[in-house]
Formats: sequence, C-alpha cells, structure tokens
Amino acid sequence: VQLAGIFNMNRDSVNGYQFAGMVNLNGNSSNKVSGAGLVNFTLRDSRGVHLAGLGNATIGKQEGAHVAGLFNFSLHDSRDAQVAGLTNFTVGNFNGAQVSGLLNFTLREVRGAQVSGLLNYATKVKGAQVGLINVTDSLDGVPIGLISLVLKGYHKIEVSGDEVFYTNLAFRTGVRQFYNILTVGAKPDTFEDEERHWTFGNGIGTAP
Repeated sequence: VQLAGIFNMNRDSVNGYQFAGMVNLNGNSSNKVSGAGLVNFTLRDSRGVHLAGLGNATIGKQEGAHVAGLFNFSLHDSRDAQVAGLTNFTVGNFNGAQVSGLLNFTLREVRGAQVSGLLNYATKVKGAQVGLINVTDSLDGVPIGLISLVLKGYHKIEVSGDEVFYTNLAFRTGVRQFYNILTVGAKPDTFEDEERHWTFGNGIGTAP
C-alpha cells in the first residue's frame, strides 16, 4: 500500500494499492487499484481499477475500469471500461464500454458499446454507438442518435411532395436495421411573401 497526501512515484511496477491526494506516477505497470485526486499516469500497462478526479493516462495497454472526472487516455489496446465526465481516447482497439459526457474516440475497432452525450467515433464498430452524433467507417450493430454517419452503411436520398409542402428532400443515414431520416421541405409559392414556409424534421426508420 502506498499513501501520500500529494504524490506517489515508482520507477517500476505497482502490484498493490496506491492512493495520492494529487498524482500517481508509475514507470512500469500498475496492477491493482490506483486512486488520485488529479491524475494516474502509467508508462506501461495498467490493470485493475484506476480512479482519478481529473484523468487517467496509460501509455501501454489498459485492462480493467478507468473512471475519471474529465478524461481517460490509452495509447494502445484497451478493454473492460472507460468512464469519464468529458472524453475517452484510445489509440488502439477497445473491447468493452466507453461512457463519457462529451466524446468517445477510438482510432481502430470497438467491440462493445460507445455511449456519449455528444460524439462517438471509431474506425470500426461491432456493437452499439449511442450519442447525439455517431461516426464510423463500418458498423456491425446499431447506431442510435440524432445523426449517425456510417461510411460503409445505409445512405438514401428521397425526393417527395405533399399537398402542403410539395418540394421535400430527405436523407437517410445509418445502417439498414436502424437509420436516421433528416428532412427539409419548402413551399416555393411563398418565397416572395413576407413569411416563407419551410419544414424541417428528424426521424428514425428501418428497412427490413
């Protein structure tokens, strides 16, 4: 057990419990529980539970649960859980759940779920993305949000008209099982009036 009011620093690995008022810095791996008021920083792999008021940063692989008030960062593959108030960032692959208040970013593949308040991004997803905006190159699963952009997914443009707005354009984006519908329409004969008539919409759909 390491306990410090301000700072713990180890040149090698930590295989026990580590708690600091501000920072834990480990030159090798961290393998059980680390808690810091500000930052846990590990130069190699981190395993177990890491709790930080500000952020957790791992230069190697991450296994276990990383929970932070602002950010979690991993430079290699990660698994299990990343939970942050602001952002989770993984350069390698991620297997498990990423949950953040603002942004989840995985440079390679996610197997599991990304859940954020604003934006989820991964090159490839096998599982689910839940957020206001979801972006991925390919997805084997379901994206749920206001706008989901799957580059190798489902894209359709629809032109339609009805008795009120007889010039409408809709864009469907996502995957065939579940997609967003963004629509805009107009009433052209009102364009010269003081009040022009427009319509906007957002919906969801499926194409079995």
